[in-house]
Formats: sequence, C-alpha cells, structure tokens
Amino acid sequence: MLCNKCQEIFTGSFWQDSTYDTILSHTRLHHDTESSLQKSAGENCFICWRLQNQWAVRHQKLEVGTNLKEPNNAGIPFRSEYTLEPYPNSDQRIAIMFQLSNPKCSLLPCHFLFTPVQEQIQWLTGPDVSSDNTNSLETLQFARASLHSCLQNHRLCGERSLNQYWYPTRLLKLDYPTKDCISLLNYSETSDEDFSTYITLSHCWGQKELIRLTLATYPSLAKGLSVDALPRTFQDSINVTRSLGVHFIWIDSLCIFQDSKDDWAIEASRMGQVYSNALCNIAATASSSPDQGFFRLRNHHVLERTEITSSWADYHNSKYHVLDRLVFRNHFLESPLLQRAWVTQEHYLSQRFLHFGAQQVFWECRETIATEMYKNGVPLDIACDGIITKTDDMKWEDMSDEDRCDKVYTVWCDLVHNYSGYGLTVETDKLIAISGIAKRIREICNDEYLAGMWNAHLPIGLLWRVWRPRRPYALSKAYRAPSWSWASVKERVFLDSQGHFSGVELVKDVHASTVLAHDDPTGEIVSASLRMSAFLITVIYKHDPEGRHSQLFMGQQWSEVSNQWYDSKKTIVDGPPSAATSDGTTEFKLHFLPIWHGYVDMTEAVTRVTGLLLQPTRRVRGEFRRFTYMNLALERTFTPEWPKEFVGIEQESWLEYEEFDGINRYRFTIV
Repeated sequence: MLCNKCQEIFTGSFWQDSTYDTILSHTRLHHDTESSLQKSAGENCFICWRLQNQWAVRHQKLEVGTNLKEPNNAGIPFRSEYTLEPYPNSDQRIAIMFQLSNPKCSLLPCHFLFTPVQEQIQWLTGPDVSSDNTNSLETLQFARASLHSCLQNHRLCGERSLNQYWYPTRLLKLDYPTKDCISLLNYSETSDEDFSTYITLSHCWGQKELIRLTLATYPSLAKGLSVDALPRTFQDSINVTRSLGVHFIWIDSLCIFQDSKDDWAIEASRMGQVYSNALCNIAATASSSPDQGFFRLRNHHVLERTEITSSWADYHNSKYHVLDRLVFRNHFLESPLLQRAWVTQEHYLSQRFLHFGAQQVFWECRETIATEMYKNGVPLDIACDGIITKTDDMKWEDMSDEDRCDKVYTVWCDLVHNYSGYGLTVETDKLIAISGIAKRIREICNDEYLAGMWNAHLPIGLLWRVWRPRRPYALSKAYRAPSWSWASVKERVFLDSQGHFSGVELVKDVHASTVLAHDDPTGEIVSASLRMSAFLITVIYKHDPEGRHSQLFMGQQWSEVSNQWYDSKKTIVDGPPSAATSDGTTEFKLHFLPIWHGYVDMTEAVTRVTGLLLQPTRRVRGEFRRFTYMNLALERTFTPEWPKEFVGIEQESWLEYEEFDGINRYRFTIV
C-alpha cells in the first residue's frame, strides 16, 4: 500500500517545478517532519517504510529490517524531498529519487522505479508474502521450490554439474549416530557410499569464542555432538539442510582443524572446490555473529507487491508497479556477511546460494535471482544493481580464447574492487581468501598468477589505484604481497579492466618471480619481485596532509597535484602510504616509472602518462617499492612516439638503477 503523501506523487502535474525552498533544484516536498514519515511507515506504506528504515540504519545504526522506535531527533528540522522524471531511454517508466536530510545528517538518497504493470506480469505472479518470520513453512517451501526448479529446469546450472567423485576431507553428518546429533566423518576413513550430496554454510565468525575443530574437540565431534551444543546459526543451518532433504553439511570452523597450520593450509587451498561442488550454499546473510542465527521476525505487509494508477494532468497515465531499486544494495552489499572478505569466493563459486536476510530469503543460481517477494525471479530493473552474481559466470564456450580471457579479466577486476574493501580478521589471508577464484581463472586462461596479478596483463595491471583516496592509504602490517600488488594495501582499490582507451605501453621485459609459502601458487607467498626495463625520472613529492596543495617537482619545475579524479587536466597522485608519513615526513625523493602513454578523451587536448612513483628500499641499489600511483597530465594532443617532455629531462644526482642502456631505459627491481 501507499500512504496519502505517496499517492499524491501520482496526481497533479508531472512536470511541476518546485514551489518551495529546497536543498536541490527541481525537488518537491514529501514529508516535512520525521514523525510524519514515521507515521506513514508505521502504517506499512511501501515507500515510507523503506525510507524510514534506511534513515534509521544509516543514522541510528540499526540492523536492516529492525522494528523502528520513535525518532530520536525531536526538535531537529527534517524533510523528505523527491525528484520525478522519466527513466532514461524509456517514456513508460518513471524514476523517483528521495532525499532525506536534517542539519545533523547528510543527504540520504533512496531510489524507486515505477514500471507499467503490463511489463512486469511475469514477475508479479504467485501469492504475496504472508508469514511474520523467516522461520515459517512459507519461507522453507520457497527455498525447497527454488532448489527443485533449478535442479529440474536450469540448463546453465546443469552445465556446471557437480563432480560426483569429489568430496571435502570432512563432512558433518546430520542425525548421526542418533537424532538431533551431528558427527564429523573423514572421507579417507569411510566408503564412497557413506558420503553424499552436501550443503555448505557461509557465516560471520564474530568476536565471541565458538566451538571449533581442534585436536582436543575432535573425539567428541567424531563420536557425535548434540545440535543443542552448537551456536544458533549452526543449529539453524542444520534445520535448513534437513528441510532441503540433505544429510551432510560442511561448516568451516568444524571441518578444518583450527589449531593445525598444516591442515588449515591444505584445506584453505581446497576451499574453492568445497563450495563449487556443494549442492547449495546457505548463508546467515543478516547476522554478524554465530549466536544471531538465520531467522528474523518481519513485517510481511511491506513485502506485498504494490501498484498505483497515476492521474497526472500533463503526462501519459498508467497502472504502475513500485520497485525499490536499492533492495540489493541494502540487503546484500551492506549486509554483515557480505562485508566479510572470505565470502567473496564462497558467494561466487557456489552453484546455488540461499541468503537468509533481515526481511526475506533470496535465491541465486546461474539462471535465476528470486526472493520471497518475487518468487519467479526479480524484475530485471532491480536485479543485483552493483553486485556480481552467479549469472556473471566465468564460462563462455562460444567465445574465442582471447575474448573469453578478456571477459574473465573484467570479472576479476570487478571482484577485486569489491573484495579489497572487505574485512579480514587475519591480515595474511588476503590472497588465500580469494585463491579459489584465482584457480578457476588459471584453468580458463592458462595464465600465470603472481600475488594477485596476472602475467598476461603486466605491465598495465600494475596501474591499480586506491579507490577515492582521502588520506594516506594503509598498508598491511604483516607481509602478504609485494608493494606492486593491490593485495599489499588495506584499502578498496580500482583495477582498470579495459587497460586504457588508447595509447602505448612504455615498459619492456617484465619478469616476475614469487616464493610460495606452501605448494599452492594462488595462496600465501613469502616474497615476490618484479624486474623490468623502463624509463625512470627523478621527482620530489611534497605531500599536503590536508590533501589540498600537494606538489610535484619534475624537470626543474613545480606543479600542483590532486587526488580527485574529476580534475581531468591536473596531475593525479593517490597520496602516500600512511607508513611513509607516520613520522611527520612530507617531502619525498622518488622515481617516476611511466607505464602507459595515451589519451582518455579525444575531445580534450590532454595527453596522459600513467605510472608509479617508486621509493628506493636502500637495501640494494636499483631496488624499489611502490610508493603510489600517478597520472601525469600533458596539455597537448596525443602522439604515439616517446613523450617528448621526457627527452633530455634533467635528472637529480640521486637517480639509481641496476643497469642503463645508454639511451633511455634503466633496469631495476620492484619488491
């Protein structure tokens, strides 16, 4: 349903300009007090409930789907405004963006889409949600029906059939040796007939100590342990597994010895196989710890599919279905589970995935994304906006090898962009926690994996950068990757999957080497180095701690640099690593390594030279570590020859290298 305020959006003038003082131009008033919005939300208005809930989640730090209390900003001016406009490239769909604000909180955008009902018929069949919790018969029937439909009808899911001859080292058997018990079985100690189809679990470990497999707990787990002795999330996962008709489950903390480094290293390297060969993965997506469980109370009224007929005086009218465009961002990207780095490969490599969210259950496989609200599949307009899903598979038989690997690399760049921003309890797990995906790419592209980088994409792959830098970026305290790998930093990064729009590479003879911690070439490393032949230019970088007036001295002149990517005609520098500035140092003697020379926009008379600023290690002459990324702007049109600005450039006396060809190339090493 929609409240009176929301119904008014569909009456009067569609093109009417704002008639009151607003924060943004062309906006209209929705609610002028928080209590008014709260009242409509309490009456189950589809739009207002979501607006109020997101406002509370962002500014009161409540869990998504929490039953909201009275607003705690009494007396503080508040308003909800909206803009209404045709959806891009469509004169039938209507986009609406709400902005919620008060003087103490920044703007909160919320996006909805109104689509003609006749366009959505295939998504609008089936009954509305009617149960008041996700532990209902209705919810479990949805889970079973989704799994059954996938197994029976989905060709793409069937193409990646399970390896019937592969099992994890250990599995938990349900109701064994007696009902309501679980027992840990070792594959090497049983016959194939004793092992069967299994489910995997994704969950947040949380801060509290939970039961784990250790040398001390192994006898009791092998003999049989009461389900009641397990954390709530584990208990719920067992109930869901039973409901799906499966008798085995794999839980990381109970199937890997947590006090054996050798066992952990072996099992971590097999994690991708564990998840990709499971029948389905089930996830406590809304829970931040094992004691919170799968299931939640919910307001089923706000999950009812909502329709409204417009009566605008100056726009064509229709019966519209109301879509929350940010449902996947709010329930996936910002859920506790998907902020956990390990879950990236669990999510991606699993054949099928059941998310138990705060308000409803979500189903994912390679053909369908469905929810309890949209049981036959979610409308394409809202399907996983901003999230990589199982429908983005890494298997394209109809493509050439080159096109397939280009596509795979694009997926990899997107995955790393998301993954690099997620949290890890153990810093050194950075490469291990994504090694299952790396193994899959190695199989497809037959490429060499180098501490998070791909040999076929060097040297352009070195041009990753910190995403939206606002301060000196953080490095991992424990060694986990060389400085030239994105895995060395504790920041969200951006990898350019397209290389650049047009230009030429300036680096030759790139040779990488890694020393592995174990036998897994995609796992933990001890050290790595990159040796190459390229141009080097001495520069002085002056860092402004306020981030406004940093400067670069190169070629006997100073220039101002920026860390903002919209400064298209300025030289852009990410900023220094925090370790370099921790002692108060603001001026650095560095070497600029140009890697790519070209243009981004032909309409701009700007040529860009992109590369790295390197800092000598002072251990061996000609050995460097990556300091930061730099994008140099040259105010002229692009020409493919060697950048003339570098010819005859005056170098400082502290230029260092291993070898020099006598013309313009130096040989050196980056660690």
